[in-house]
Amino acid sequence: NYGFVGSVSMVSGNQLPASVNNLFIYKTGSADCSLSQPLSVNGTLTLNTGKIISSSGNLLTCSSTSTVTGVNHGSFVSGPVKKTGNTAFIFPVGKTTYYRPIEISAPTNTTDEFTAEYFLSDPDALYDVTQYENNIKHISRSEYWILDRTAGTPDVNVTLSWNSVSGGITD
Repeated sequence: NYGFVGSVSMVSGNQLPASVNNLFIYKTGSADCSLSQPLSVNGTLTLNTGKIISSSGNLLTCSSTSTVTGVNHGSFVSGPVKKTGNTAFIFPVGKTTYYRPIEISAPTNTTDEFTAEYFLSDPDALYDVTQYENNIKHISRSEYWILDRTAGTPDVNVTLSWNSVSGGITD
């Protein structure tokens, strides 16, 4: 079990092994935990207060046996999160003070992988928002997620979250 408690704002060097069973975040003030190496959680990731700052090079990975608890608007992962395995999962992602989860149904195989990240910005800079499937009812111009299937070939059902910053989404 590993935890980050107090006001230290960086995780630097090799303070953690590459894989941990349980990890908890309980930071004070505005301190967050910036990963300086990739980290895999195999048990429970408890996000209480403070954010984990990840990146594509310092990726947080949750295994098929991992669970996430305690996520809220003050404690989530700001950056990409990878999920490995064949269990349904709610990615604990957000930006600034917005926890904005994205959920997938259970993939087929234990080796399947998905990576998700939330962005609090207009997606039109990267994606033409006038080009979309006919069954989509609304495109937000203030936020978006990227969900990539990074290993395997399964289709999953995806559920997005919304709130008052969602650019006109009401249902």
